[in-house]
Amino acid sequence: MFRLNKHKEREKRKVESKLKQLFDFQRFYNNDSLARMIAETESRYSKELNDDDLSFVSAAGEESSGWHRKDGGHGDE
Repeated sequence: MFRLNKHKEREKRKVESKLKQLFDFQRFYNNDSLARMIAETESRYSKELNDDDLSFVSAAGEESSGWHRKDGGHGDE
């Protein structure tokens, strides 16, 4: 039993370590490439969706409320 618990704890630490690596805030904070990508994406859309508008967006990100990009395209282009 003790050996099993020790193994579970070791596995838990491995998973926690991996999650910290994957979601390390410092990797994203002040990342110029990511900031450019966000700015470019935000510039394509006419407005930010509020909470009510978000209820019209599917989990896959497909807009169903009729919002269009500034350049006349749709969100899936």
